[in-house]
Amino acid sequence: MKKKKFKIEITEVSSRVVEIEADTAGIAIETVIQKYKSEKIVLDWNDFIETNIDIFGDDKLFQNYVNNTEFRDFVLNKADTILTHLSIEELSKLAFSSYVNAIEIYKNQIQNNG
Repeated sequence: MKKKKFKIEITEVSSRVVEIEADTAGIAIETVIQKYKSEKIVLDWNDFIETNIDIFGDDKLFQNYVNNTEFRDFVLNKADTILTHLSIEELSKLAFSSYVNAIEIYKNQIQNNG
């Protein structure tokens, strides 16, 4: 029997909290982004949090299931149960990448609708 080939993705997660003085949260984030891009902030092994190993998203096995309506419903139902247990901070990060972005987008929407 011929062995199958699978694409497996390895993702390492690192995190560091840095303090920045700025006039607004948006400017603080942009300052950190620029420092990170210019390698003035470099995460290293001290910042390591976890490693995730999973099937790669474009793997044929995964694609077969992604297009399966029953599988999609199964995953969405599980996600619904998990989402109800997340905090507002966690949901903000999930939906907007950060709670600061959520606040800024919310304020802009209120301003534009008000």
